[in-house]
Amino acid sequence: LALAFFFFNPIYLTYQRLGWAITLLPFFFILTLFFLTSKYRYKWLWTGLVAGLGLHTHVLFLPTLVGIVVGVFGYWGLGIFSEFGIGYWDLVSKNSWSSLRRKFTSLAGAFMLIIIGFSAAFGSQFVVMQLWTEDQGDVEAVAELTSGRIMDLPEALPVYLSGSSFVARYTGAEFSPFLQDVVTIVLLALAVLWPAWSYRRKMAFAWIFGIGIGVFVLMYMVDRYSLRYFVMLSLAIWLAVGVSLGDLFNRIVGFVRKSEQKQHQVLEKELVGALVAFVGVLLFVLVVVVPFGRTGGSLNDFSLGNRTDSAAALVDTRALEECIQGKHVASENVHIYNRMLLMSHNYPEGDMNVEESAKLADYYVDYRKPELVRDGEEDVCPELKLFRVSRVRR
Repeated sequence: LALAFFFFNPIYLTYQRLGWAITLLPFFFILTLFFLTSKYRYKWLWTGLVAGLGLHTHVLFLPTLVGIVVGVFGYWGLGIFSEFGIGYWDLVSKNSWSSLRRKFTSLAGAFMLIIIGFSAAFGSQFVVMQLWTEDQGDVEAVAELTSGRIMDLPEALPVYLSGSSFVARYTGAEFSPFLQDVVTIVLLALAVLWPAWSYRRKMAFAWIFGIGIGVFVLMYMVDRYSLRYFVMLSLAIWLAVGVSLGDLFNRIVGFVRKSEQKQHQVLEKELVGALVAFVGVLLFVLVVVVPFGRTGGSLNDFSLGNRTDSAAALVDTRALEECIQGKHVASENVHIYNRMLLMSHNYPEGDMNVEESAKLADYYVDYRKPELVRDGEEDVCPELKLFRVSRVRR
């Protein structure tokens, strides 16, 4: 049920289709948790390796990684590593020093394996980051504005957690403010109330605390609000909601089912997860696939909380490709230029030439917006709904 909420909500289903490196972060997140909770002999080496690969893929994996570490420390008793059999009485009792020494040796060995795996995966990227610090922007200037981004977070969370901005990235149509608020309130309530009915209260508290620390690290790192920055935060909350509902469902079933019906009960639990996944896919088809297939996308702007973004970068370009085939074209819009450049690789030289400047091209391409229309220019393909192709005047 938890994984169904994680992998079949509107955030994951829409964002994973963008094909950016950061869309792999949910994979490394789940894989890191898998090795942390496994009984595999070399679990610590694999944990470090997977965590390093996640951070190597994109530095924005750091807030998630910090959240995992904080959550694990919290679950193991604020540093008293019960995973290694180290408890309070082991630390205060003088009769267990030899046993405690062996346990701490095991702990140190696990830590070293994590460091080795992490260094093998992230070491080369770390060196590159030290050599080319100019690619990382002004870190101090970004950090100074952390408090402002934290203040903007309550206003921004509804558009991220509800999935509104992720859906609008394709369709240009946001959810209503009322729906955004309702979904967000329900999600946060279920996540926060998880410990109230969970049999694993320590895990629930540790998970929520880890999310909170991850949010703070995220706000410290990012320079502005963007969809890709909030993917892992949103998914972590949706996953927490899934576990919360799973625990609530188990508690309810425990009251109404008898022990002789256990086999039937297991089947019902599996069906609940499958039902959530089906509903998630159905909603994705209704609110994303169908509108996008009907319109080919949108040129509308949508909210990111404290700023706006445009859905124009993901519109369907197949009609544009038919129009500009065999032409010398140019565009000052970077999204259009890059997509035309990609199209041109599918044609022999001369069948579609993309120029860097309109002065070198015969046709100019821009979005079909009233404010972008230039007086007196010929509209070469008036059937295009989202693009305007005009002849360049000499």
